[in-house]
Formats: sequence, C-alpha cells, structure tokens
Amino acid sequence: MLLILIILLLNTPVQMGQKPSLPGDLPDPSFLYQPYAKQKAQVVSRLENLLSPTLGHPAVVTSGKRFAIWTAKKPTQITLIPANECLDDYIIKKFSSKAYKLKPQQVLYRTVAFTPQNLPRGTYHLKITLFSKTNKNIETREPNAVRNLGHFNPHEQSFSILLFSDHQLRDPSWKLQNGLKAPASFPHHDQDKENLSIAYQGLAEIRLLNPDFTVHLGDLLFGLDFAEEYQEAFDLFSRSGFSTFMIPGNHDGYAKYNINLPSFSKISFGFLKCRKLFPKNKNDWIKIWNFLTCMYSDLKNIIFNNLDSDGLVFWKKILGPLEYSQSIGKFHLIFINSYGGTPERRHSFSIYIKLFDYHLGAPAVDNYGGYLSEKSLKWIENELKFASNNKLTPLIFSHHDPRGNLDKTPYHKNEPFPTSPIGIGHFEEWNFDDDWDSNPKDNRKIETTTDNSAIKLLKLLAEYGGYFFSGHIHKDHQNIYKQGDKIRDIKLEKDLSFVKITTAASSRKDNGYWGYRLIRANPDGSIDLKPFAKKNYSIATGNLWLEQSKEDENKFSLYHSLPAGVELTLNRCLPYSENGYKIEGPAKTGLEFIRTQVIERFKAKNYRFILKTGSDNTPYKTPEVEKFSIKKASNNHPPQIIFTVNGEKLQPGQKVITPVTIDARPSKDPDKDSLFSPLWEVENNQIRKYFVKVDANLPSTGEEIHFSICDRFGACSRKSLKVYPPAKIAKKTSALGCGCQCLFITGTSSTAVILLLLIILFYTRKRISSSKKQKTS
Repeated sequence: MLLILIILLLNTPVQMGQKPSLPGDLPDPSFLYQPYAKQKAQVVSRLENLLSPTLGHPAVVTSGKRFAIWTAKKPTQITLIPANECLDDYIIKKFSSKAYKLKPQQVLYRTVAFTPQNLPRGTYHLKITLFSKTNKNIETREPNAVRNLGHFNPHEQSFSILLFSDHQLRDPSWKLQNGLKAPASFPHHDQDKENLSIAYQGLAEIRLLNPDFTVHLGDLLFGLDFAEEYQEAFDLFSRSGFSTFMIPGNHDGYAKYNINLPSFSKISFGFLKCRKLFPKNKNDWIKIWNFLTCMYSDLKNIIFNNLDSDGLVFWKKILGPLEYSQSIGKFHLIFINSYGGTPERRHSFSIYIKLFDYHLGAPAVDNYGGYLSEKSLKWIENELKFASNNKLTPLIFSHHDPRGNLDKTPYHKNEPFPTSPIGIGHFEEWNFDDDWDSNPKDNRKIETTTDNSAIKLLKLLAEYGGYFFSGHIHKDHQNIYKQGDKIRDIKLEKDLSFVKITTAASSRKDNGYWGYRLIRANPDGSIDLKPFAKKNYSIATGNLWLEQSKEDENKFSLYHSLPAGVELTLNRCLPYSENGYKIEGPAKTGLEFIRTQVIERFKAKNYRFILKTGSDNTPYKTPEVEKFSIKKASNNHPPQIIFTVNGEKLQPGQKVITPVTIDARPSKDPDKDSLFSPLWEVENNQIRKYFVKVDANLPSTGEEIHFSICDRFGACSRKSLKVYPPAKIAKKTSALGCGCQCLFITGTSSTAVILLLLIILFYTRKRISSSKKQKTS
C-alpha cells in the first residue's frame, strides 16, 4: 500500500507555486496559453513543445551548472549542438523532470539539466527528444538557446554585455536618415540595401567581439506584416551564432486592425482631392506622408471592425516570453515589456505599397510610447525586491525610458484611434490614460502627468537603484544619477543610471549612427559605462571585418577603422598540434596577437585566437589592413608541469596521502612563454586554478587526478597524479572470538598491571573473609 502511494505521488503533477530561479526559468510558464483577443491572422506557434529556453529567451550558464527547460512533454534526451560546427554534440546525461499542472487539461514539465563539466565556452542549439505514447521520437530544436561561459566565475571575474536595438529593417526612412559612419567598402553580404547589409555586418562583428551575451532592446521589425517580418527576424538571429536576450519594442507589438474598404467612388474622390500631393520623388518622404495622410483623412470614418494581427501574440509564439529575469554573478537582470496595454491602446494599421523596391508607408499608430499594466509593475517590484534581498545590482532592460521625453512634455496621453495616426506632431517616449481609458476592465484610476505607470516605475527605481537600459530614440544618451538626486521630483535613495542605445539599422536621430554598445559588468556589482571612444558611446558598425584568403584558408586580412582598439576572437577548426599554432605576418601596431586557447584540449579541433586591434589615425574612413596567417608553431614546446605537495616539491615515486594541497604554480614553459588555462580534474569536477585541496574521501585504492595547462600558442601539457586516503589502523579481535572491544595486554609493561590486579583481588577476598568471621562470632 505504501509503495502504491509513493508511485502516485511521484506521478502526480504538482501545482505551480513560487517561481523557480534557474537560467531558463519562466516567471509565468503559462505565457503561451494565456487568452488573447480574437484575430484574423493565424499564428503558427514554434513553441508548442519547447517553451524555454528559446532564441529570444536563452539560458546563460557555466560548465557543470544547472539550467531549466520547460516542455509540453517529458524529455527523454537532451543534446547541446555547438553553433560552432568544429565541436561535437554534447548529450546531457544528468537531468530530472517534474510535472507542473497549469490547469486541469494542461501539464508542463520543468527539467533541471546539468551542463557537462567539460563543456567548452560557446553558444549551443538545444535539441530535445520528447516522450509520446504514439511516437517516442518527437524532436524539437531551438537555435542559440544556451550560452555556456565555460569555467568562468561571474562572482570573481568581470563579463561583457553587448547591447543593440531598433533594427526595423522594413522602415524606408533609413534611406533619408542613413546612419552609416564607416567606409563604404565594408562587406555588403550580398544585400542590395545598405540597412540590410549593415544588419548582417553587425552580426559578423559581434561574433568577432565574442561578448559573454547580448541583449536586444526591441524593435526587431517595422510592423507592416508580422507573419513575414517575424520570420525574417527569426531567420536573421537563428544564424547569428550567439545568444540574445530579447524584449519587444512598440514596432514589434502593434495591434493591426483591418480596414473596411469603401466603395471605389469614395477612394477615387479621396485620390482626386489629394492628387496634387502625390509624390514624384521616391525619396521625398514628407510628401509621401502628406499624401497618405490626406487620403486617410477622407477614409478615417471607415473605422476598423476587427483585429487582424497582434504583434505581441506573434512574439510569444515565435520568440518566447515578453518579460523575464535571470541572475548572473552580482547582478539581477530584469527584462520588461514596456509596450503593454490592450490591443485597442496599441491599435494601428498599415497603408503601404511596394514601389521602387521599397515598402512605401508605415504602421499608422496613435500611441507608440511606453505603458505598463499593474500586473507588470507588481512583477517588476518583486524582481527588484529579490535583487535587494540577495544583494544583487538590478539591471533593467526596456525599450522605453520611464523618464519620458527629456523636454517640457515628458508624457503624452493615450488617444483613441484614429486621432493622430502618423504622429508627426511630437515624439512619444511614454503614454498614460487620461480622458480616454484604454482598458476599462483594469480598474486603474485616471492617470496624470504626475501619476502614471512611468512615475510608478521611477519610484521603484529610485528606491532600489541600479542601471536602466533602453532604445527607442535611435541615438546614444547617458545619465548617471547619485543618491539624493531627483528625477521628476522623485528623490533617489540609491544611485541610478540611464543608458540609451543607438539604432542598429534604422533611421538615426541627431548624432545617432548604426552601431551597438559594449559594456562590462564588474564582480563588485558595478557597470563600466566608459564610452567606447571620445564622443562615441557605441561602436559604429561597418568599421571592422575579417577576410579569409580564397587560396589559403589560414591567411587573413583584418580591416579596421575604429578610433579605439578592440579585442577580437577568431575561432578556427584546426588539427590538434602538440606545439600549438602561431600568427605570422607583417603585423603592424594595429594588430597585436595575444594568445590562443584550445577548446576541448587534447582532442581539440577548435582553436580560439585572441587578437587586439589598435586605434586608427583616420577613424571611419579608409581602413587599415593587417595581413596575417596561422601556422603550426613548430619551434614551440609544451609547458613543463611541476607539482609541490603541502609546500614541498613532489619527489619521484612519492606516495601522495590525503588530505593534501597540490600546487602546480612552479610549472614553467621551456620557451619562457606565458601560461594560461590551468585546469584540475578531480572527482569529476573541473577546477580552474593552479592549486587544489584534496580531502580524504577517496576509495581505499586511491584515485587519479589530472592537471593541464597551455601556453599562449595553444601548446598544452597534461599530467596525472594518484592520491591515496590515509592508512587506517585495523582492529584486532580476540582469539577467543570476542566480537566486542576486548582489551588484551601483552609485553613487560603488562606484568605490573597483572600483579596489581592480583593484590586487589587478594585484599578484597581477605576483607570478605574477615567480615564473615565477625558475623559468625
């Protein structure tokens, strides 16, 4: 009976309780099944079987650590497929799954998976085989879903975050406000339009920069055709080769409504009235907008009667959750959806034609500023409390800035559609409900310029501090506030910084340009916000690229025209070489070779070369060219490993008894090269240090441990050492078969004890005899 009860308990789905907190976890696992307004467009969900981690919501882990996987069925096999094709697939052997009941007919499985200890640093696609009663081989695969940082310790070492935003690839206004700040000779990746070229070029540069992870701050697309544009965004980033946390922007989340087209006579009348405004030049965007606005003004009474497509529904079913969090080192990362509210608030439509190979037109929308529901605000508050309770620095990522417009009119009212659908009158950073209630069901009171969702968010940020990153305005901007400063009359209790990111490929504003921002997170919980170069917070895209020779695949030309140096990573598939590889060529001061690091040591195919460029005297113009080649370092020798045991040099044949401290710092290189990547392998654990402490918890036969180290050319050595537990003193047993702790005393020292016992026995018997005589008398 007890056995049956245990089986039932193990197989009964548990109800959802407090949210788990591993990489890959979801604040609300039901995000994919939440009801949404009926829409005409059919959304084919990519995430029916695998809900997390995804392309837009990856899991960032370190070797040997855990991450969570959410699936609709129980996994039977989990495989990590390297985005770098040099490496082999890794089958995760250690994982466990638990069922969670969302509703009577909906069960999800949360699987805790352990990354292998020897998993190299890199980006991985996630392939999962799911159990099915009808078919046991259901497979689902998610690109770039797992980012492994190797044996990096974010609590002790700094890590890099690359931020980019606002691609909006179908936005035609990029042509009018081109953001190119680079020589026109950069690789165009077989793309006709410069904004598409710069988008692909940006991804190639990010691969070379090799940040620990990247964050996209929204507006991946323009919002003309969600089905096509979301597929384009997915295709673009699935081939990127790196993992990206993504949050939606306003263009990603418009709610498009159908137009009941009027009769031909009404359209003709509108055209006749507006014909003088018809644009004669495809680049005269002002006239294009004026013509469309004129036409629309006559059609504005033909209001939309049904929802065609909601961009946020597409986002959830193709990219993943709208908001989530993850802790890394001393930081708590909070990713918010700042373009919230009902479809009515996000109401839009598109009038456009494909002309001159351009999509002429744009999503017409009244309200494109930020807006948070009460539910989102409560979730953000809980995440900030979590960060505070765990002494973590909050990093908040959003598309919109809650400070609003940095002018006399920071916030703009939500307006019923259609009021000012082209939005030429003003730029909107944040909206609020005033005389029009965009959601009568939420019981939210009438908002004002001094009491709205932005102000509520600012009050939370003022209390908890941290760093707030946003996009939306298509240019760089940065403000660092100290404790006691005021924002919108709100006094800060802690330091708070705001950072805005320039556009990646869309139209620029003011001093904006196409680019991305690289920042560094320090182990003390601070962020290094130092600008990349003078007057440039971000790195301008198109000033850095690597060309491989067609005649010799190991010959390269590095082009750079940046005003400051950058560190690059070149991954190469090469046969393992005992002596490693080196870079040769007439390298000038612009190219400095630092070191190589072998991935999968001793059976490696992939060598990682770290390069560093210098600054260019003519930035953003004709690039410097550095030619180099990769060759075997035939004259190089592997390091010599030398151990000390408890501070003494290990002697030949010396038996090592635990507990013990073994140190490999005396190791040296015959060529006097610098040494890198010390690694101990002890009891299935990998320790990235020169010394290791081994305790006595070993089998009696001892255990082999291993140490390896590489020089700057990737020549590596590995040495094994056997350690033994301390010898145990065996217990003796009595010849009489005494199985207890009997004492047997032998030798000359026992004679006195025996005599003493006899004397005591003699006097005891004498006293007993004397006592008996007295009683008798």
